[in-house]
Amino acid sequence: MGSAPGRRKSCAPCRVSKARCSLESPCRRCEERNLDCKYDHPPKRLAAYRALRPLPALGDLNQPSSYVRLLAHDGNTPVDLPTGTQDDSIGDALMNWDALLSPSFLHPSSTYGLPWPRNRQQSDALNDQGTLLSLGSPEPLHSAKTSQLLTQSENDQPPSPLPLYQIRPLAPRGMNNAVASCFTVKVLLGQLLAYPRMMAKGGRLPPFIFPPCCMEAYRLPADSCCKEFHKCLPETLAICCNLVQSFESRTAGSTSFVWKSIYKEVERIQGEHNSYDYKELLQGLQAVLIYLLLQAGDPDSIPENDIMTLLKAPISLARGLHMACDYSSSLTSSTKVDRQEWVIRESIRRTICIIFGIELLLDVDFNFKVADCVGYSKLPLPAGRDLWETVSNDEWAARYSKLHAQSHNDRVLSIHDLRQARRAVGVTGVETTDMSEEGRLVAQVAKWCENLDELGMMVWMAVMLES
Repeated sequence: MGSAPGRRKSCAPCRVSKARCSLESPCRRCEERNLDCKYDHPPKRLAAYRALRPLPALGDLNQPSSYVRLLAHDGNTPVDLPTGTQDDSIGDALMNWDALLSPSFLHPSSTYGLPWPRNRQQSDALNDQGTLLSLGSPEPLHSAKTSQLLTQSENDQPPSPLPLYQIRPLAPRGMNNAVASCFTVKVLLGQLLAYPRMMAKGGRLPPFIFPPCCMEAYRLPADSCCKEFHKCLPETLAICCNLVQSFESRTAGSTSFVWKSIYKEVERIQGEHNSYDYKELLQGLQAVLIYLLLQAGDPDSIPENDIMTLLKAPISLARGLHMACDYSSSLTSSTKVDRQEWVIRESIRRTICIIFGIELLLDVDFNFKVADCVGYSKLPLPAGRDLWETVSNDEWAARYSKLHAQSHNDRVLSIHDLRQARRAVGVTGVETTDMSEEGRLVAQVAKWCENLDELGMMVWMAVMLES
């Protein structure tokens, strides 16, 4: 018997910094940071071999896709995935954040077209041509033999080991051994895993969920939410509060029932999300992330639960949110803005920042298809504390007017800008008084840092950690 295949090794820069490597050539992290991506061994090129797979026979075109059973964690949780181009099917279901934030997505009438199918259009065209050829004449003998040899060769190859995030999902990632990095990870993880408990208590909610009772239009006194939990929340988040409360007060005999109830709620959200508007999509995504963090805080129950259902839910909800609402443009460019609309768009930014933090700190990957993705670079940074604080509408309008007068011409800062400013200060020594393009960027990032709230501080720490 042959020995079991070993895990593929990371590139040299990722291995030195102990970061997750996408195993491409160049890898996603090195390409984004302009690093010299080198491997001590030749990286596998799965995409090159995928094109050599034989075209499906005509009889298979009308048949439903067959499925394979993928076992997650310790093998107790089966997951259905389509056979054949499994990498493509998984990638299509998961997020390419930068493509969805591109101008061509926000303006579909432009000549660029929709962003995410651009790699698929070529393959679809090839498949269509192959279908036409198979309809016109039978497959040549040498082509049939070649297909048979390719199929046999693929079957003879040992299966690739599962990625680490499928073997032990939601476990804390290994980071740099530096003392500062070690404690930074502890701080960030402690903050993230505390958010579910905040849902079950009165007072402050997690910093990506804004309490509706703090806006006067809801006609609900804020002090009514100081006890137990917020009574002002919409249905999906109210159910989330109740389920988290049940989890916090669970006993050994009720733990299984509580988790079954949570996963049934996740399945309900997943099944109904196609009929949601953008507000309901946001609420569903926020609730699912609370459940995901709750599960990460209880790793012993992961083998008993359908973890892949929980991991796939944020993707479909976030994709629907991208299609329903534009949140990447400036939130302070207009002289007047409705506070409720501002809160929704800012909540979307903050919620996806939580996904960024989860993927950075925990063993979960929401970007399986990395050939055309550079992570969260274009994700807008959260707004400062002045506009997110729970103040009266009059006070908020005054703060907004002041901020609009000061920064309505500023660019919308993103994760990439924060990384670039850090690099400019650390490598080239650019100062805030420098009038160059880099200097203006550093000055704007410095002004953003002066007004950070809890979530902004977490994003800043996370970017410093991954850099």
